[in-house]
Amino acid sequence: MVPPLMTQKNYGKIYLGALILVFAGLALLRADLVTGACTSTLASLAAGQGPRLKVIFEIVLFAFILFLTIRAIPLAADPVTDCLTVLVTSFFGFLAELWGTQSGLWTYYTGEKPPYWIVPAWALGVLVVERLARRAGEQPGGVFAKLRSDNFYRAWVLLFYCVFVPFIATKLSAPACVLPILLTAAVLFPGKKHRTRYTRILFTGTVCVFFADLWGTTNHCWTYHTQTASFGTAYGILFGCVFDSAVVLAGIKTAEYLMQISGRTPAGQ
Repeated sequence: MVPPLMTQKNYGKIYLGALILVFAGLALLRADLVTGACTSTLASLAAGQGPRLKVIFEIVLFAFILFLTIRAIPLAADPVTDCLTVLVTSFFGFLAELWGTQSGLWTYYTGEKPPYWIVPAWALGVLVVERLARRAGEQPGGVFAKLRSDNFYRAWVLLFYCVFVPFIATKLSAPACVLPILLTAAVLFPGKKHRTRYTRILFTGTVCVFFADLWGTTNHCWTYHTQTASFGTAYGILFGCVFDSAVVLAGIKTAEYLMQISGRTPAGQ
């Protein structure tokens, strides 16, 4: 419940201010990255039509992601639930980045394993996905109302393992693959009470991460280990879509569980 003296509009302003502070803080702490990005962008704009069109596409795509983030995050704000969800997902995101970069599944252009500046992206991403998934569930006659969510959910899980297992198996040994497979199974399989909502989160996350990964891979911010092969970039983006969505779902489900054992009803339920 929103306190009488604090409206959703007020929360929206606070969230927008916090978002600006996050970006400003990152820019100040890692001014080298900002300077490098500006230098690279200007060089690409001056390099000719091909590089110029590519960098313009990347700028437009980044602007779209930023616009979506700014519009989505203030919606249906619940500070307690949101803070817990952000903290848990940031922690899970850090562990995912640590695992992925240390094992060589993907690398960042800075060479950091992992880069700490990427962790806020998980915090912002989980809020965007949760908000958009909630809005999708509020639309009467939408795709989630027309399809059986159980079948939709099973189809996504099948896609996940068809992508996830070969992606990690070509880089890791068989024993090293066991724990990630078990952990993702724990996230994806148990529970039916909120299956419809979790379906919306997974599919919304897949769409959102697609745009983020398309931007990140085209400007070489990060590189998947498959990108040396034909269609490797597309496969890497697909892996990012399903894996990141599963991590986001893990963060949301864990935060909801912590809220429930504390006696609060999580927002969105």
